[in-house]
Amino acid sequence: MGLDAINDAILLEACIDCLLKLYCREQPYYLNLIELFLQSSYQTEIRQTLDLITAPQGNVDLGRFTEKKYKSIVKYQTASYSFYFPVAAAMYTAGIDGEKEHANAKILLEM
Repeated sequence: MGLDAINDAILLEACIDCLLKLYCREQPYYLNLIELFLQSSYQTEIRQTLDLITAPQGNVDLGRFTEKKYKSIVKYQTASYSFYFPVAAAMYTAGIDGEKEHANAKILLEM
């Protein structure tokens, strides 16, 4: 894949922005969804960085792998976009936008 993958990732992110704008721009939850997608992208990038730090290609050193890194990778790799993100998006589209409710939903990150 090489450097083409970087371009593909940027293109996919731009497509998400276009779809949100096309279908949600007039909705009261539009800004919350934009911020949620940006947060998810950021956390995915953190996860990728943690993966690369822990096990760089061609130089896997298990001594660099700690329980703390494992928990961070799991939190950002799986829990964020698999559990919290879809629930948070549904909450926003249903009109549930309170900080307390969304803070409570973050219990999904610990699953």
